[in-house]
Amino acid sequence: LVDTVEQVQANVRMYQSAAPVQQEQEGANGGEKKGQRVTAQSAQVAREVAYVAAVRPLILQEAEGLLETHYFRAQAGKVIDGGGEHNRKRQLRVLKDVATLRSSLPVHWNSTIAVRIA
Repeated sequence: LVDTVEQVQANVRMYQSAAPVQQEQEGANGGEKKGQRVTAQSAQVAREVAYVAAVRPLILQEAEGLLETHYFRAQAGKVIDGGGEHNRKRQLRVLKDVATLRSSLPVHWNSTIAVRIA
């Protein structure tokens, strides 16, 4: 996980340096700098796009070895080995939820949800 966080931070820094805020000469509008606001907004948009691009591949990951050691392992085994109608419906529902997580979890500059499952 540490490598993943460092990778995201490095990607965001790389994209941020690729979109510097440019300063323009002062215009005639009471000392307001022409284009500075637009350029700053463009740089912010570039940072946000870079963040989404860096984080999107990492939004849903599987943890290695968690299946053998987690607290609810015995209960999970009963669901898998039970074979009853209720258990099959439950498994199907969980599989559908996991399959849609990658596309349904939000990745935004202001809020991101990341999930790691076994």
